[in-house]
Amino acid sequence: MGLVLRVAAPLIIRRNGIAEILLVKEGYMKEWKTPGGNLERGENWREAARREAREEVGLGIEILPYFGHYFLDRPKADVTIHVVSFLARIRSGKLTPHAGMRDLNWFNLNNLPSGDLAPNILPGLHYFGLL
Repeated sequence: MGLVLRVAAPLIIRRNGIAEILLVKEGYMKEWKTPGGNLERGENWREAARREAREEVGLGIEILPYFGHYFLDRPKADVTIHVVSFLARIRSGKLTPHAGMRDLNWFNLNNLPSGDLAPNILPGLHYFGLL
């Protein structure tokens, strides 16, 4: 078995009369994903999710219930990615993308971009009854 990367990925939701999710595209990514990234030494999943939201999009978030995890295998790179996702809501900050961010947007849950979503988004939204 090769390297295992541990990644925290919060699903940040807001409601302005309609439910929306924040999705981002990093410079190297083709698909829309949630803000998120690797755990740092000594950090737990929730701490990592909060830190990644601050670093990637400038938001302080409140983590809501844990909903699940999955593994993505990248055999050519001899890497497995262990992703844990949380539902979250904004508590503070101003939406500010980091330098490596190619795009970010709030998407209505009834009008998500088709065909280019990261694999954790739809299962998480269905789990919480948001779709």
